Amino acid sequence: MKKNIFYLTFLLAIAVLSAGCLIILGSSIILGCSIDNKLDSYEKISIKIPVWPPFEDAFQSQAETGPCQSTYPELAKWIVRIRGEDVDEKMEVFVDGLDGSETNTFGLNENSCNISGKEISINLEVAKNKPLSITATPITLNKNNQPVEFFKCAGAIYPQNFEVLKNKGKFWQGNKGNVQMTWENGFSAQLMQTLYDSAAQSSYDEQIIQDFIAGFNWKKLQQYIQGQIDSFEENMQAEMNIQTNENTQATSLPMFYNPWLLDMQTVLEKIAMQGFTATALNLKSSFQISLKDKLHRDNSELIAVMSSFVPENQIIQKYGTISLAKDKASLFSLDNLYGVIFTGTSAKNVSIEYVFLPIFINDEK
Repeated sequence: MKKNIFYLTFLLAIAVLSAGCLIILGSSIILGCSIDNKLDSYEKISIKIPVWPPFEDAFQSQAETGPCQSTYPELAKWIVRIRGEDVDEKMEVFVDGLDGSETNTFGLNENSCNISGKEISINLEVAKNKPLSITATPITLNKNNQPVEFFKCAGAIYPQNFEVLKNKGKFWQGNKGNVQMTWENGFSAQLMQTLYDSAAQSSYDEQIIQDFIAGFNWKKLQQYIQGQIDSFEENMQAEMNIQTNENTQATSLPMFYNPWLLDMQTVLEKIAMQGFTATALNLKSSFQISLKDKLHRDNSELIAVMSSFVPENQIIQKYGTISLAKDKASLFSLDNLYGVIFTGTSAKNVSIEYVFLPIFINDEK
């Protein structure tokens, strides 16, 4: 029923936009509209998929003189989706040799996907300033060598994440540049894709829907999420310094910001109703727990626990804590084979359930 309500509010909002460009002032993320209607011009973009494994510090030494091994599971492939007003392309990008092929180029109509070492790029020619959402979901292998869909997607939004290259090349007169995908921008990219998918079920003119999505300030949304994530380390260090100086023990510590703990349906409804503000991104009903206390593992053993939101894994390794949303089940990986589902109302009231990690099933025909 809630889903139907969202569709209704979304269609009503589109009807409002059909009369012109809406501007909301104050603390709203939607500050106004800046829509380039010159869609006869094009840009060449190179979408950069994040390197796997994600971080340099994700490696630990197996022995003093032995080789380094990643704490992340082996990558099987990427599921990449490119979504726009009149674009909905999905592709599988394999790492070298895994698919049995001898080539590293995968077709997407006239576009191409090239793998060079650890860096993967998808080269596209797109209509200038026409919004596109790009997501890349890693499919990894568990201990039994089975493909697993566990980690949240990395993402980017064009043109907000487009950086023009100075050297455009001899035979290209338009802009040429890179779109860097990040784990932090995965939530906003998924949000845009969900809006496009919902709009596809309506009978409204495509240009009205395009204006609706183009009028939202996606860049400010991304900046807010990034700022919340970046502020954790600074707040944590400040709190630890206070404890050291006052020789006290903290009763509560700053909580790491995980945007995937937000209720996406609620966020979508607020966007559709034109009532979206930064308060919709607050994690007021969330809390953090100590994995050491809940799983009864030493700090050295917590490296076997992984969050589906990649940036949170650095927090787990450093502080041994995770963030949870009240009354919302959260799945974490354990030993790259099992899943641990945490559900609770507070740090003192958390239930734990063990399952197997979800095996990836390719539903493409």
